[in-house]
Amino acid sequence: MKRSSMRFSQGRRVAAFVSLLTLSALLVAPSSALAAVSVQKARLSSSGSLTIEGKGAKANATITVASPEVTVTGKANSSGDFKFSRSGYRSSTCKAKVSDGVTSVTVTLSGCTPSSTPPPPPPPTGSVPPTALSLSHSSLDTVGTLAVAGVNFAPNPPTPLDFAVQSSHPNFASVPASVHVDRFSDPGSPVASFYVTYTTAVSAPTSVTISVSAGGVTKTALLTLNPPRQAMITPDVAELGPGFVGADFTANSASTTTMTFGPNTLGPVRFEIIAGRLPNGLRLVDPNAGFTPAKSIHASVAGTPTTVETTTFTIKATDQNGLTASRTYTIRINPALSLAITPEQWAPLTVGSFGNLWIDGSGGVKPYRWAVTAGQLPPGMTLIQDNPDGYLVRVGGTPTTAGTFTWTLRLTDAQGATVSRTMSVTVG
Repeated sequence: MKRSSMRFSQGRRVAAFVSLLTLSALLVAPSSALAAVSVQKARLSSSGSLTIEGKGAKANATITVASPEVTVTGKANSSGDFKFSRSGYRSSTCKAKVSDGVTSVTVTLSGCTPSSTPPPPPPPTGSVPPTALSLSHSSLDTVGTLAVAGVNFAPNPPTPLDFAVQSSHPNFASVPASVHVDRFSDPGSPVASFYVTYTTAVSAPTSVTISVSAGGVTKTALLTLNPPRQAMITPDVAELGPGFVGADFTANSASTTTMTFGPNTLGPVRFEIIAGRLPNGLRLVDPNAGFTPAKSIHASVAGTPTTVETTTFTIKATDQNGLTASRTYTIRINPALSLAITPEQWAPLTVGSFGNLWIDGSGGVKPYRWAVTAGQLPPGMTLIQDNPDGYLVRVGGTPTTAGTFTWTLRLTDAQGATVSRTMSVTVG
């Protein structure tokens, strides 16, 4: 009887131990089977587009993604997987909390840069509500430019007053966290203002919502930030010129011979030829080498071509911020222009009065040589070439005899080409 009681007692202890293990297993099983939200992809683009992808959520649960500024939602499928995108998202900390209502995880958003400006404070309670918000510009195209925001209130509001300000993309369009107004210059039409500054370049057109809040009322206005125009060298053509042997390139070119590096570049700009060459007789003129302008963003091709040829060169520009660009141009140099003699408008000549008869030469290759080959100049006047390298010649002096005088003038250029013209003048 005693042994039987001991066996019974031991049996009860064994049964109790087994029951305890079974209960423990039942208690542990649900915990180990409980899924937890996990995120495989969390990205926030510079334009405010959020992409979230994960698994382990409660079946068909609503997924919330919360940052210090914004909360958006998506949906998990029957397997607990989720993947969705939302626009207009922002996070000053570049972190977000992802939750299915049961479990959550905090993730770091790739592609995001933390904002040095903390999120704006909540709207002050008891403040005067704004009635409208407007911007001086609907879009900005250049980093560093700004739009003026005007905030309207109902007539004769109590002052001082405060309102909170917020930018949906503070990394790109900065605003003050709040504005304090001591008084309005025109209480009957009260308007407060602040600046919205384009601070960081966007890579694609970005819509920014600017909002002001006070007294439980929020007013918004939209501002578009456009990518800054890419700096480039202009003119945007393949060929400069053409030029002509012996003729000033700048004066005879059908296109501009000046190159400009812009927009939004900071002079002085350094121009250099990094490949190819200019035609013989031409040179790159850097205006920064002189005194004016001191900070030019231009350079020119100038000179007098000496050879019939076609050359190609690549020019590179670098501004003071290190911004660079390059462009390739071709210049075609043609044979010399035909020689020509053209008299200018002559004033009447009078015996005993000094006078000049100016005559232009053009074309060919300088220096020029002039000569009277037939006829007679007015007595007392001679043929004068003041500048051997110039285009002009004159018949100058003091006439001594009245009458009409005719002569033939010949022009010879440096290559031996010639042209002649007969002209006459009356001395009164």
